[in-house]
Amino acid sequence: MPEHSIPALLAAADVAAVPGPPSGYRVDGPEPAWRVTPPDEEGVCRVLALARANRAAVVPRGSGTRDRAGNPLDRADIVLETAALDRVVEYNPADLTVTVQAGMRLAELQRVLGEEGQWLPVDPPGAERMTVGGWVASAAAGPRRLAYGAPRDLVLGLRVALTAGHVIRTGGRVVKNVAGYDLTRLFTGSMGTLGVITEVSMKVRPVPEARRTLAYGFGEPEAARRFARAVVQSELLPAALEVFCPGAAEAVRAPGPWAVAVLLEETPAAVAYQTERLHALAREARARHDHRTDDGEAAAFWKRLSRLWEEAVVAARVQVPPAAAVDVLVRATTLVHSLGLPQALALQGTAGAGTGTVRLLLSGTVTEETLGPLAAWANALAAAAREHEGSLVVEAAPAGLKSRIQVWGPPGPAHGLMVGIKERFDPERVLNPGRFVGGI
Repeated sequence: MPEHSIPALLAAADVAAVPGPPSGYRVDGPEPAWRVTPPDEEGVCRVLALARANRAAVVPRGSGTRDRAGNPLDRADIVLETAALDRVVEYNPADLTVTVQAGMRLAELQRVLGEEGQWLPVDPPGAERMTVGGWVASAAAGPRRLAYGAPRDLVLGLRVALTAGHVIRTGGRVVKNVAGYDLTRLFTGSMGTLGVITEVSMKVRPVPEARRTLAYGFGEPEAARRFARAVVQSELLPAALEVFCPGAAEAVRAPGPWAVAVLLEETPAAVAYQTERLHALAREARARHDHRTDDGEAAAFWKRLSRLWEEAVVAARVQVPPAAAVDVLVRATTLVHSLGLPQALALQGTAGAGTGTVRLLLSGTVTEETLGPLAAWANALAAAAREHEGSLVVEAAPAGLKSRIQVWGPPGPAHGLMVGIKERFDPERVLNPGRFVGGI
C-alpha cells in the first residue's frame, strides 16, 4: 500500500506509529516504513483489521531473537511489536499453571516463577532476550527438550489476534477447539503467519533441588557416540545430553576434542547417584577427561552454548532420529573441509543424543566468494538429513545464502494443507507474507 497512507491507517487504529523499523531489526526483504507498539490486545486487533482492509503487510515481533529466521519477506509495511503486552494475567502456584501476555520476556517470567520456587523448564537459543510469544511462535527448544519436551508439550492454551480483528482462545481455556484443528499446536511454530499471539497459558514445575553438569572429553567421535548411547540406554534420566564437535567444545570450554555434556536436575540423592553411574559409563567408554559443575557455574556453561547461536552468521538445525544425530554432526564437520569453506568460518556443532536435534553454527565473515561453498554445504546437509528421514532448517543466514537454498527445506506432502490453513486464517496475506515454508 502507499507509504504515505500508513500513518492515517494507524491513527484510525488509535495506535501511535513511529517511522522506520525497530533498532536491531534484521528481517530479510523489504524494510518496513513504520512500527507500532499497541498498548493492549484490543490495539493489536485494530491494527490487524485495518491492515487487512488496506492490504498492508504486518511483521509481528517480540524481542527480535528470531528476526533472521525464514525466507525474505515478499512485502513489509508495519512492524507490530508486542513489548507492551508484558504482564502476568493469572498465576496459580498450587496448580502449577501460569498465564502471561506474549510480550513478557522469558527471563522476567522465570524471575516471577522463581519467587514461588517454580520455573518454566525451557532453554531455547536466545532465551535471555526471547519473549514468551516468540518462544511459542517459533517453537524454539534447547537441550532441555530431552527431559521436558518442546513448547507444544508445555503450552496449555493461547489467545491469538486474527487479521479479521478479533481474538480466538485455544486450548485449556475453552471446552474444545473448533474447525477440527488442534489450534494450540497449529499456532505453535507458525512463525506469526496465521495470527499474533497475545497471551500464553503454560504448565510450570518446581525448581529442581539440585543441578549438576558433567562434561567428558573423548579423542574421537565414535567414543563420544558410544558413551552417549550408553547413557540413553541406561536407567539414567538426564535433563540434557549433548555431543560437541571440537569447535563447539573449545568455545564452551568443555574437555575435548570431542565432548559430551550431561545436565542433571533432580533431588540431591538422585544427582549423586546419577553422577557416579555416569562416571562408570565414561570410564567404560575411555573418556579422556571429566569436568563437573554445580548450579551457577553449570548455568554459565549452557549460556555459553546459547550465545554461540546468537552470534553465529549461519545457524542450521537438523532433525533426525536420535541414533543418527552424531553421524550427521560428524558429516557436517567433514563437509566443512571437503567443500572448501575457508578457515575463517569456524564450525560449532552439537548433537542431541536423546532428541535427534543437531545444531550447526558457523561464525566468522561470509563473503560473496564463500556463498557457493556455503550453499553446497547446506544442500549436502539437507541430503544427509533425508538419508535418515530427517530435515534441515536454516534458522539464520545472510540473504545472499538464502537466495541459493531452501531455508525450510523442500515443501513436503502437507504443504497443500498449510496453504489452505493460511488461506483460512489470513486470506489477504497480511502476516509475514512469504516468510514461512514454501513462501507461505
